[in-house]
Amino acid sequence: MFAGDTLFSIGCGRVIEGNAEMMWQSLLKLRALPDDTQVYCGHEYTEANIRFALTIDPDNAAAQGRAEEVKRQLAAGKPTVPSPLGEEKRANVFLRADVPEVAAAVGLAGSRRRRCLRKSASARTSSDSDSA
Repeated sequence: MFAGDTLFSIGCGRVIEGNAEMMWQSLLKLRALPDDTQVYCGHEYTEANIRFALTIDPDNAAAQGRAEEVKRQLAAGKPTVPSPLGEEKRANVFLRADVPEVAAAVGLAGSRRRRCLRKSASARTSSDSDSA
């Protein structure tokens, strides 16, 4: 899948047009694809995105494993894209905005998923990533 600027490796694009609910609906469509789908995104932001993801979901074993894998890939001079969608489903906080642990991490336990997506997105603007 060529996701352009909608879904990134361990992140998602910024909501420039539309709103958080529209972005969430787009992410749900992508999340519904098979786990073995390879995600080709528009930019290589994986290293910054994984740092951000771990601030939101530090106990996520899939995200921790992806962080180690990213370090190895970059140290070997290899790209981190494409990434398998199944890994994204387990590690990407933006694909997991409806998971209670992610909502709690951004202070919105019990809130609607679009609020969690919006809060996560606003948290990343204060982080050092270009995407997230």
